[in-house]
Amino acid sequence: GNLGVKYGQKAAAQLGLNREQMSFFLLHGELDAGHSQDILDVLEQAPLTPYEWAYCEYAAECTLELYRNMYNHAVNRVSRGMLV
Repeated sequence: GNLGVKYGQKAAAQLGLNREQMSFFLLHGELDAGHSQDILDVLEQAPLTPYEWAYCEYAAECTLELYRNMYNHAVNRVSRGMLV
């Protein structure tokens, strides 16, 4: 739901950045909140096999890892004084 927004705001606060400087992360997180519910609604209607459910779980874990890496990379660059 709102993890992107929450994490983006926390990162901005810790780095002393304003909303404009964090616009990609914050706006992306706000938009994702609606997408998350859309995905859950579709999945509730989907007659998926156990294999397909496992693949959905794998895709979600990969996506989480990619987001985590993106945020961490940006935070590391900003904390070292490099532009994001």
